[in-house]
Amino acid sequence: MKELKTTEFNPFLYEDNRFMKMLNNYNKFGNLVIGVDFDFTLNDPVTKETYLDMVLLIKELNNLNFKICIWTANEDREYVEDTWDEHGLKWECYNYSPINPGSMKPHFNILLDDSAGLDESVQLCWRIINFIKEQK
Repeated sequence: MKELKTTEFNPFLYEDNRFMKMLNNYNKFGNLVIGVDFDFTLNDPVTKETYLDMVLLIKELNNLNFKICIWTANEDREYVEDTWDEHGLKWECYNYSPINPGSMKPHFNILLDDSAGLDESVQLCWRIINFIKEQK
């Protein structure tokens, strides 16, 4: 049996390596695919309030023509779409991936999700945004 490595050998545990991978993908393809969860990430399902900091982030991602994919278990698609429209947010895909659309595995370069390291993902997105804007 092949020897197992510890996770310290996985290069993508380190933010700088994730940043460089995203930047390389951006340079190669001209955009990135960003998955955005709806409930508790963009919108509070209890109060129906939308989080301003996420609106501002998504608008910056829109300005760079990133492919935004809504990923949600919310059953009220009209409400979800209306919330995005109300805040002038553009999206390309709704619960499917633009890369390998029929695949069971969703594809995105990063996921903004309250249950999947939202703070770290937001910080990495801002780092990419700021770097790209500085290069223009």
